[in-house]
Amino acid sequence: MESKRRAVKWSFFLSFLVLVSLFLVSHGMAATAREPYTVGLSAVRTGPAAISYMPSSEGFRIYIQKINDEGGINGRPVKLMLEDDGGSGAKAATNIKKFAEAGASLVMVSSTSATYAAAIAEAKRANIPIIFSGGSVSAPQAAPPNPDPLVFVASDKGAATDPHKAMQPISQLADGPVTLGMVVTDIPVAVMIAKKNRELAEAKGWTVVESRFPMGTFDLTPVAEEWIKKGVNWGVEHGPGGARLMYPALMKRGWKGNFLIIGEAFNYLSKMKADNLYAACAVAPLELNLPEHKEVTAAAKKYKASILLTESLWGWDAAKVLEKIFKQVGWPVTTKNLLNVMNNFEIDNRPLSRVTKWTANDHVGFFIWRVYKWDNTKNKVIAVTDWWRADAIGKIVEKVGPNL
Repeated sequence: MESKRRAVKWSFFLSFLVLVSLFLVSHGMAATAREPYTVGLSAVRTGPAAISYMPSSEGFRIYIQKINDEGGINGRPVKLMLEDDGGSGAKAATNIKKFAEAGASLVMVSSTSATYAAAIAEAKRANIPIIFSGGSVSAPQAAPPNPDPLVFVASDKGAATDPHKAMQPISQLADGPVTLGMVVTDIPVAVMIAKKNRELAEAKGWTVVESRFPMGTFDLTPVAEEWIKKGVNWGVEHGPGGARLMYPALMKRGWKGNFLIIGEAFNYLSKMKADNLYAACAVAPLELNLPEHKEVTAAAKKYKASILLTESLWGWDAAKVLEKIFKQVGWPVTTKNLLNVMNNFEIDNRPLSRVTKWTANDHVGFFIWRVYKWDNTKNKVIAVTDWWRADAIGKIVEKVGPNL
């Protein structure tokens, strides 16, 4: 009798375990069983500009993997199609076409400005929104007051604001007359930024030495020698690769000026530990080791990021923008539903990044920056300016303060 009771108890217990297991399996597979949110990302992952864009695309990728492991968005997984474009417009267009044909509801680009026109044209043919994100300079087509209906920006670089990102800190930090050297990658938006930077500098009475170089250049020795000969005492870069090539070339020749990085290579501060090197950053750099950075570094380790730099936060930020868009759109995802959300959209990604706000008349919003340098007495990166911000067209440029 006792053995019979034990058998009945075991039978109930085993049945309970089976039911619990079935529940957990069905619950855990619910997101993967449902149709996914599909997004395509065209990014520079090989070639000369890869060092400038790979960290961002990896930051984007690991955040998407993280949210999928946590159940997806609205119970649906995110299918990320990630393709390399090498900074080529033709490859970017091919990628966008591939994404659209595979059912992507929107596409993102993290690449050089040489890809913009072709990528936008392909997105418009497919009638799906395109977002220029991590590492990309703001596409002019997204600027107010009449942005292209399908073009948006979730990047931390602005074509109209990067000149101010150079001028404001140099104006504050320079001691005496300035001879400004600009090393410029010969691609459309970088050249446009340099032109505006020159106008602002010459309006202040500064002497300007502009030096362009083609993508794929590996030695800027002649440019460094020209700068030294012409007395450049402040240098700045516009476009991928400039800082990593120019600053070492200058220092090997004993240059005594100061160099401001405004677009990339933030890790150079802790690598070089130099008193004459500054970096304007639009995110809270990893070197500050904020509590909010722990989530990023943990995800990078878990999902095997191929590279983790401060620039990785650009992609992390863009992925959070994407996540909120899909959360608000719900299901089904149509271009109409996406634009209804994106034309009245706001996300606060502080303290790691900015508040991104889009309206029907402005698909960019405000850009932010703060300048840092290495402090040899404290043996760490420190801020040397307050936070600043500027609107998408560079009309409003204003100090924010020590906190965002």
